[in-house]
Formats: sequence, structure tokens, C-alpha cells
Amino acid sequence: MKTLSAFTLIFFGGAFSASAISCGTVATPGACTLNVNNQVQYTFSNFAFVTNSNSGGAPLVTADNINLNLITGGGLSGILQVSKATTTANPSVVFLANNGGVSTFAFSYDLSIAAIGAGTVSLINPASVELNTSSFTNNGSGAVQLVLSGAPTCQAITTSTLDICTLPAGTTTTLSTGNIIALAGNSGNVSIGTFSNIYNASFTPDPQTSVPEPSSYALFGAGLAAIGYLRRRQ
Repeated sequence: MKTLSAFTLIFFGGAFSASAISCGTVATPGACTLNVNNQVQYTFSNFAFVTNSNSGGAPLVTADNINLNLITGGGLSGILQVSKATTTANPSVVFLANNGGVSTFAFSYDLSIAAIGAGTVSLINPASVELNTSSFTNNGSGAVQLVLSGAPTCQAITTSTLDICTLPAGTTTTLSTGNIIALAGNSGNVSIGTFSNIYNASFTPDPQTSVPEPSSYALFGAGLAAIGYLRRRQ
């Protein structure tokens, strides 16, 4: 088990998939901002590769092996999608560990949301981790965990493609989080494809100042004219 440096929680791995806006890799992240429904802007930042290990000939995953993409979900949700880079020295399309091998890694990041239009936003429950593809043979085992600083972990494993997390108390527009993935071939094989961290938000528009109807303007003008007439008579 590995301790995620900025967090007090420990997690393993998960998965999901879809077309997306690329934000580079954990090693060289680019702009990682997603606008949803012209109401909520998600910004993922401060990506940091925390730890990795391997044994038994399993690949050693490095920060440049991890692609980051953003996609929109239902409602006002924003999704950070994590997949295996195929253009590095470790070109497999999945994270894997074969017979007798073990491969683990962890990375962290920050999330913030902001209102695009006139209004306020907040992160709401649940957050979740979702597996897109996984393969286990014999007694191969693997898991992906989403770690929310100050909250219980949420874990997607072989028996479940989606697990939800409760946000820490007091969470509004910012969150410190990350992922750990752990794969053990044991006497079999294990692989996990794309996985996703899914966040939900709410948007409350500012109260709009009501615009008077044309008839209201006409009545107002008539009132001013009447006041002017009475003053002239005095």
C-alpha cells in the first residue's frame, strides 16, 4: 500500500472511456479546462506523479505514460478521463501486469469550478470512479481508487464498473484528489483500460431584475406629464 503524499488516504485503481478534449499527460499537462452548458467551468491543475513501483517484469508506469482527457457527462458533470499513452517506451494500450508481475502508480491533482454566467456554482455529491475496460484471468487482480482529500476512498474493481464517493464536508468549489492503480498478475494476468473520475456541479443563476412592460413605461410617462401640468397651474 502506498500513501499519497498530500493525502491521508490510500487508494488503488479504476476505468472508463469516451472522445475528449486532450490535456496532455501527467508529465506534461496542458490547459485542462472544460466548459459545461455555458454555466460551469471545470479546471484541473497541479498534476503530480506521486509514486510508482513494479516487480516480476510488469511495466513500470511513468508520468508520461498517462494521458489526460476531459469530457462532459450528463447534466453539469465534468469528467477527467485517464488512459494509457501509446507513444512512449511502454506502448501498451492498457495498464497491465502479467503472470507473477505487479505494477502500481499514484498521481494527484486539484479541481476547481467557477460560474461562467451570472450565478454561483458548487460541487455536489456524488463523485465517482468508473472503469471502461478490464480483463482478469485466473487469479489476476487489480483496482482503481479515487482519493478525495478528507473523505473516504472510492474504488472500482473487477466486480463493479462504477463506485461513488461522498464529497468531504464543506466542499464547495475546490477539491484535492487523485488516483492510485494497482495491478497484480499473481498466477494470472490483469489489465485495465481507460478509467474516469466523474464530478457533479450545480449552478444557481443570480436573481434577474425584472424589466418593466411597455405599458408600465407609458403609465410612468403619463404620471410625469400630469405632475408637470399640476406644477405649471400652481
